[in-house]
Amino acid sequence: MISKEDADSLKQLSAEEGLKWISAKFSEGIVFSTSLGQEDQVITDMIFKNQLPIKVFTLDTGRLFYEHYELLSQNNSRKECCFIRKVKPLNRALENATVWITGLRSEQSENREHMPIIEWDDERKLYKYNPLIHWNYQEVLDYLEKNKVQELSLHKKGFISVGCQPCTRAIDPGENPRSGRWWWENSHKECVAAQFEKPALLFSGGKDSITLVHLAKKAFAPMKIPFPLVHIDTGHNFPEALQFRDYLAEHIGAELIVRKVEDTIKTKKLTEPKGKFASRNWLQTHTLLDTIEEFQFDACIGGARRDEEKARAKERFFSVRDEFGQWDPKLQRPELWNIYNGRINKGENVRVFPISNWTELDVWNYIRKENIQLPSIYFAHDREVIEYDGQLIAASDFIQIDENDKMITKKVRYRTVGDMTCTAAVESDAESLESVINEIIASKISERGETRIDDKVTEAAMEDRKKGGYF
Repeated sequence: MISKEDADSLKQLSAEEGLKWISAKFSEGIVFSTSLGQEDQVITDMIFKNQLPIKVFTLDTGRLFYEHYELLSQNNSRKECCFIRKVKPLNRALENATVWITGLRSEQSENREHMPIIEWDDERKLYKYNPLIHWNYQEVLDYLEKNKVQELSLHKKGFISVGCQPCTRAIDPGENPRSGRWWWENSHKECVAAQFEKPALLFSGGKDSITLVHLAKKAFAPMKIPFPLVHIDTGHNFPEALQFRDYLAEHIGAELIVRKVEDTIKTKKLTEPKGKFASRNWLQTHTLLDTIEEFQFDACIGGARRDEEKARAKERFFSVRDEFGQWDPKLQRPELWNIYNGRINKGENVRVFPISNWTELDVWNYIRKENIQLPSIYFAHDREVIEYDGQLIAASDFIQIDENDKMITKKVRYRTVGDMTCTAAVESDAESLESVINEIIASKISERGETRIDDKVTEAAMEDRKKGGYF
């Protein structure tokens, strides 16, 4: 038993001395649960350095970061660390323990502010000892540096408080260290995979759909994404986007469904657009609706955002399409308190836009935080272009080049990736994520407003396409 006098004495001891005192007081049954965070690495170092009879364990949820396993292997090669490699509740791990040591600190959250250094856990019938409860974060960092303690490499990437992959994000400087944990819980958004029977993720190889794939990967880790990636191939795509599409699908083990506009043109005897920049963009609608019908998809997830274009600003997160695939902007469901209604009738489907409220800058900041790979086309590179009506159009077999067109080589990048016939480049020296983000901060025009020729055909070009079934 620990008396009040013992507890008062423990308060006067340093964390290292306190661990020694606990080890002397209880000869066995002392356990320490580590998540491999910075505080936990401090305590682990104290235990191993002093060869204290304390069993160290962590719980493998099956959703840890790769860096967790890397650090565990380094720890295990240096010291004996009891690592439970199964999804076991903490209670099972503490069954025969008499003292449970934690790395909790009072400044981490409000409900830890008044936590004592040692307390009796009546539910588990053991003592809970918090040796670092009065430490501040700087003291943790100082100990790690002074004692050359190994850390998770994730900490250098902005992951200060680290849990499982799906429930942890990096934080910005100045943010509360624990704001990156369970970061979605202020939202009531229901999982699309739970509301629908046959969802699909519409994938273009662009930054927004790549971001969606990354979010889906995290949501369903360690499993594979439980729905296919669907690409409607116009035949006018940038080669870089197609190469990245194939690479990503293979890399993450996702099912990839590709349907070609070329086949639809032949099957339905559609009229191929004519002109200098003849775009197949509106023809995608036919192929998309045929694909939805072929596979009976009831939800199609996409990366459209409201800041891109005014028609997209009108659309809900869950956008219901009728049995003909058409959208009525005047007949949309309310989404009060972020509660979404996915109920549909037979033949209808829902277009789902999870990052609808994100801005272009939000997407790029997330790409930087998560270190997401992108096609090289998004960064500055030399490319042959023609200048037409103030825009830089990539030279390709899909556009009609006449004697008045002057072919020039410029250093450019793409803010948005559509077809080569309807997507302009912007002059840029931004070869890194940081420089791209700085350019976006300085820009006063949306990416589609600056670079998408197809949106300028009429004042309501995008809305007209969406009404007809376009994504």
